[in-house]
Amino acid sequence: MDLLKRIQRKKLNYYVISKLFRICYNSFCIFQLMEEIFLKKSLLWAQYIGFITIGLVSSIFGPMISAIRHDIPMSYQQTGLILSAQSFGMLIMIIISGLIIDKLGKKPFLLLGGLFLFFGLVGGAIAKSYYLLVASTIIIGFGFGSYEVGIAALCADYNQENPGQAMNYLHFFFGAGAISGPILATISIKTLDSWRFCYALTAIFPLIVSLLLLTSPLPRLSHVSTKNKAFPFRHPFLWFLGLSMLIYVGFEVSIYNWLPVFWQTLETRSSFSPSLSSSVFWLTLSVGRILMSRFSDRIGLSHFLTLASLSNVLIVLGWYLLPPGLTLPLVALIGFALSCVFPVIMAWGTSSFPGWSGQISSFLIIFSSLGGLLIPSNLGNLADLFGIKILPLALLVLASGLFVTLVIAWGLKRVTS
Repeated sequence: MDLLKRIQRKKLNYYVISKLFRICYNSFCIFQLMEEIFLKKSLLWAQYIGFITIGLVSSIFGPMISAIRHDIPMSYQQTGLILSAQSFGMLIMIIISGLIIDKLGKKPFLLLGGLFLFFGLVGGAIAKSYYLLVASTIIIGFGFGSYEVGIAALCADYNQENPGQAMNYLHFFFGAGAISGPILATISIKTLDSWRFCYALTAIFPLIVSLLLLTSPLPRLSHVSTKNKAFPFRHPFLWFLGLSMLIYVGFEVSIYNWLPVFWQTLETRSSFSPSLSSSVFWLTLSVGRILMSRFSDRIGLSHFLTLASLSNVLIVLGWYLLPPGLTLPLVALIGFALSCVFPVIMAWGTSSFPGWSGQISSFLIIFSSLGGLLIPSNLGNLADLFGIKILPLALLVLASGLFVTLVIAWGLKRVTS
């Protein structure tokens, strides 16, 4: 009898121990799964907040020009040099980014970009002289270029199945930052009584991105050696894709910067503020990136770009031919039509050459920087000669050029494939 009780007691102990072990094992597995989900989410949010940051950086200076000039005396020409300083720093970083990514990796490269942004924005916040503000703006440009190339490459690496959708989501957050920038600048000037607060508050964002990156080890990818892949830059397809990027960004920057001036010259009875007219374009551009994010992957990246660029040509043609009172609704349609073009071009280029995402991103963004530098200024020269009312015609030429280069790129891609 005692022996039977001992045996039953041992069985009960074994059962309890096995149950406890199973519970501990399941808890460990759940913990590992939650940790993996957290790491993926934190890496994803690092990308999103990074693009909010560069969206803010790209849009805070313009609304604060008057306040800054009141605090730091400068001519309009010197003000224009500050605008160019950020593009200059960005272009330099983009040119050397491929080499730095190859040497350091994407994560250290992004952490370096965060440092540039933080110190550049802090420098801008405390700048007492014009030259310190210019130097700080160049450093901000270094960080801007690092984030734009590094985050785009990171997004391309970890979204091979739906690259168009992933890029659209990412660039939606850039638009959110660009829309929020003027609001933050207005709050800093009117509520906090200093434009410097805007720089200081924006400097918090790269710190958040760096913290998320430090707590998020990058997942291991199936390695694709660039040594064993065909050199992508010998393909004409990629060069036409770069040319289309140059035209697109030139079109986008031109409509964003020159639309308020164009709207102000129109003889309409609308009470809509000219300074808010460009917000219509950004709003529909950002909304379109969410609503059409999956559409590009479903019909194919090349088909989508052709359809979007053709729609843009037809809408701009309508703007040129129809009465001026329809300007804002047509601009809203242009923003919607173009909403996914930039991210889908990036996705098409990076997904076409696996293993070269960093170099392809740098290559395409160099073209985008050149478009932003060259086309709006030359459009300004045309406006001096013929008046600002030439804007719709000039944009129609650019829209047609974008459509033609994308169709040629599509044909060259088919030949290459």
